[in-house]
Amino acid sequence: MGVQLGGIWLSLLTGFGLAVVYDSFRVLRTVLWGREQTSAVLDFFFMLFCGIITYLLALAVDFGRVRFFLVACEIIGACVYFLTIGALTNYLASTLHRVFAWCKAQWLRLFVRPVQKLLKKAGSLLIRGGKVTGNFLKKRAKKRKNPLKRWSRLVYNREVDVYGGNGVLQGADGTKGEQKDEGNRRKKEKK
Repeated sequence: MGVQLGGIWLSLLTGFGLAVVYDSFRVLRTVLWGREQTSAVLDFFFMLFCGIITYLLALAVDFGRVRFFLVACEIIGACVYFLTIGALTNYLASTLHRVFAWCKAQWLRLFVRPVQKLLKKAGSLLIRGGKVTGNFLKKRAKKRKNPLKRWSRLVYNREVDVYGGNGVLQGADGTKGEQKDEGNRRKKEKK
């Protein structure tokens, strides 16, 4: 009877300890805004941990035989925790959650949102500058497609007698040639 009574006390304490571990996971989920996937993963690892601890308890108390009273006392120990200290930790966790939510809201309001607005403004200025630059480059490319108008008085192998100023075109070989107004002369010839 003494061994069983020691096993009961040990399983009550184990259940209480497992409830503390579960509550720490719950506080962690509450404070860190856990999602459903996070909750499922944490619950899986907690159940795995509980199974290992229950097996080790059964090894220590009754040579690995799992008895109903051991599992029942673990459950009772967990219920005792959740009805006493667990209610207090749940209240503290929700208070911590509210404090962290307020701190996050202040952080967003004071630091993150102004930076976001600044980056948005800078981005719009860059986009506007990009449009202006793009329009400028388009116009420049258009001008390159339409180069400066050629001087109509220039003939293939002749150049204007700039120094003489007499309007006579001079050939590349230095001989005097046609008049400057060759276009007008041709018009007169056609008439």
